Amino acid sequence: MKFRFTKFFPLLLLGLSVIWMENCRPSSLLDKAPNYVFLITLDTLRADYVSCYPQAKAHTPSLEEFARQGIVIDPAYSPIPITAPAHAIIFYSLSPHDLKLYNNGQVFKQPAEKTSSPASLSQIFRQHHFTTAAFISLGVLKAKFGLARGFDYYADDFPASRWYLTAEEINQRFFAWLDEFKAQKAFVWLHYSDPHDPYAPPSTPPDIELVLNQSEKKKFSLQKMEPLQATFKARRGRNVVKINVLFPHPEGKIRVRLSQIKVSTRQGRDLPISIRSFDVYTKEGKKYWLIQNDALLSFHNPGPAQEVQFQARGEIFLTNEEKRKAYQQEVEYLDAQLKVLREGLISRGIFKQSLFILVGDHGEGLGERRTRFGDFHFGHIHFLYNNYLRVPFIISSPALKKTFRVENKVASLLDVAPTLLHLLGWDKPAFYRGRNILKTRKSGSPGYVFLETYRPEASQDRFGGLLFPWHLIFTPENGRFELFNLNQDPLERNNLHSSQLNSPELRTLYRRVTTTALKILEEKEETVLDPQAREMLRSLGYIK
Repeated sequence: MKFRFTKFFPLLLLGLSVIWMENCRPSSLLDKAPNYVFLITLDTLRADYVSCYPQAKAHTPSLEEFARQGIVIDPAYSPIPITAPAHAIIFYSLSPHDLKLYNNGQVFKQPAEKTSSPASLSQIFRQHHFTTAAFISLGVLKAKFGLARGFDYYADDFPASRWYLTAEEINQRFFAWLDEFKAQKAFVWLHYSDPHDPYAPPSTPPDIELVLNQSEKKKFSLQKMEPLQATFKARRGRNVVKINVLFPHPEGKIRVRLSQIKVSTRQGRDLPISIRSFDVYTKEGKKYWLIQNDALLSFHNPGPAQEVQFQARGEIFLTNEEKRKAYQQEVEYLDAQLKVLREGLISRGIFKQSLFILVGDHGEGLGERRTRFGDFHFGHIHFLYNNYLRVPFIISSPALKKTFRVENKVASLLDVAPTLLHLLGWDKPAFYRGRNILKTRKSGSPGYVFLETYRPEASQDRFGGLLFPWHLIFTPENGRFELFNLNQDPLERNNLHSSQLNSPELRTLYRRVTTTALKILEEKEETVLDPQAREMLRSLGYIK
């Protein structure tokens, strides 16, 4: 009998359509597929400063509201405490050493354009006919560094005087774009970095004042890293600028350090200056002036009255408690702006059509550890302890059929993309290293996370492994091992390395970490940063 293909072709198409629909339906956890998917990355936000997590040190009602309509994953970890590689993990579900992306300021060499190349999460959304847009708040994520691949719109411009934007500025840019948006579906990456150094919400008051000849006044906030630049009308002859510290150090110590002080005419001629301060010293050819409460700068204007430009680099010294309080204020400011975001989406009729992934890229040290020089460490990058890596991870949507917590299953940033694609009913790419954390929550395995951080930003290459409750840290440069039991010692004060080597489980953990670490170091090329990137990293406090 002759087979007539045309007779069965419509049925074949129908069958394929049914199969396609089955494979593209959202997870059973969602009532319907969302038209808007928001990836909200919360740069430098520790999980223990979010009030839907235990023993929270800040009040975050907006994040609590997202959690009430969602799934809270606890614990969740970043495999690396460095912003650009951490975000690459989210977009590719690959480790930094797989992506060959080790530091901020390094240009991420995207895989070649071919079928077998790893696709970014943004590219996957574009393949599913979503418009893709990104709004970033730190210069280390500018498009030139490589994470803009797959985005139709990528907002990455910054003011001339700083390499960061506030959450309010990000919201303004996003809503300006959204109000012009005409398509039906969008994948939006909103990157907020307010808890990042400098710890200074917009409400932070000025902390230093310049007064020319007891009359003309200019105020600045060194805590916000505002540049000390002011134009004054100088009289003929001697002029005096009094430099007042507006909030003296509570312990009577040095409050301000100034360097690169210069007074010049509009024509660019430098005028000789004399400075009386608490103390002055020279380091590596640069002069530094230390100010406790005030200082006097005098200069001579040889001609008639004219405008002069004052400029200097300034640094304010805060107590540890002041820094922690400022970090908390930054977190709470960010949370208030998440409320603005939420209300803006509700008023535009978009919120109910939306799915939100809210996740930190890494944590932050707030003086719990000391550097090799004995200083209290504030920041990230250098260390792999718990507070540098544990982050919030919340999935939220009005369309979720039920809310719950995923606990005792160690999640990581590698799991963000696989979990998101599962919720949308999309296939997971074969190259993904992460897991769908919703599928594994009932399994017996707690999960394993490999940890890494790299020079030149980090002071030393470090590696580690999390196999809950065990947390191992390995520093190859000095052969140092640190082992902590996070159940018994959540602050990681008691290094158990020398007393816990008999367990087969721990021997396996040591072997996995050291084997992977040594292989990475054997294959890794040195990271080269261009001069502009290096200056940006210095201004953001990443490198000295």
